[in-house]
Amino acid sequence: MSHESEPTRPRSRDLAFVCWRGGDGARVEGCPMERDRAEAVARAYAEFFPRQTYWVESVPWLEASPTRPRGDG
Repeated sequence: MSHESEPTRPRSRDLAFVCWRGGDGARVEGCPMERDRAEAVARAYAEFFPRQTYWVESVPWLEASPTRPRGDG
């Protein structure tokens, strides 16, 4: 069996949330997904719900992961 057929796990910096403001003004976010997919979902939501504003943000706790090298050397 070739390793090429195995799914690859996205790197933390490739994950993002789709975010928006709820009816009460509170920030709401979806579940983490690959950034390309999050951007596509945000565009689709904006098309179907034009009164809302949607944006994409990185997943903060994955960005600060201790397994990810830091630049503080």
